Amino acid sequence: MKRRLAGLFASLTLLATAQTAYSAPGSDLADQANAGWFAATAQLISVQPHAVVKTAGGSALMVSGFAQPRANGVFGIASNPDPAQLARFADELPSFNQPWVLRVRGDVSANPVAAAHGLNTVDHRSLTALPATEYRPLIGSPAGVTVRRVDGSAASTFLDIAVAATGVPADSVRNQFIPAVFDSPAASPYLVYVDGKPVASALAVRGGNAVITSYLFTLPAYAAHGYNVLAASAALRDAFIHGAKLAVAPSDPDVQPVLDALHFRAVDTWTTFS
Repeated sequence: MKRRLAGLFASLTLLATAQTAYSAPGSDLADQANAGWFAATAQLISVQPHAVVKTAGGSALMVSGFAQPRANGVFGIASNPDPAQLARFADELPSFNQPWVLRVRGDVSANPVAAAHGLNTVDHRSLTALPATEYRPLIGSPAGVTVRRVDGSAASTFLDIAVAATGVPADSVRNQFIPAVFDSPAASPYLVYVDGKPVASALAVRGGNAVITSYLFTLPAYAAHGYNVLAASAALRDAFIHGAKLAVAPSDPDVQPVLDALHFRAVDTWTTFS
């Protein structure tokens, strides 16, 4: 496996970075970003046949049906979710027979609910955000390069690019690339073509007033040319045109250059127990 399949389930599968949070947990922008992450992520998985989403007491239970642990779990949306509700959701998760995590906001080292379920591996990362008012679209593209909005008919192309970029077996992630993902009215799927060949991908999905970015992949032979930035910028532009007010994305070493190029900034810290 060349690298982790980061970005595939954007906010749930990304790795941590040491970036310092711009806003403290509980600040207005941090609260908006977390609520937006939930709304857009729920929208992303809503097309999956076995998806489950529940909310109560400032936390959420989300089951995507994907095999990645970070794609299923109990997630603290409020800065201080009701611990009893967090525990009830955690007690319910094993019944779905999927790997899962527990995530809370803030930089913490332990959580009693996580410990009770044997989730003892701790990971910290930043949640980044970009208000629509701060978005600056990229102007133009190099000769021979085309950025194109696509639909569900391009689902296999997204899968092929992701598999080539990450080295994971196609069958292990095929259910994440069904046409319904890209045909959703909330989706903004984009591909970058070089001399007619699709080489990079990005998907933006809107939920509420927010948008999340995912599927940020580039064919290895075309990496380090900024094609993923072109794809992501186009997807965000489309999402903002359709009414999104805030873009959110978990930070990850593989996608951080894209986030930096688009001027995302850290607004909160997530702690994940697995």
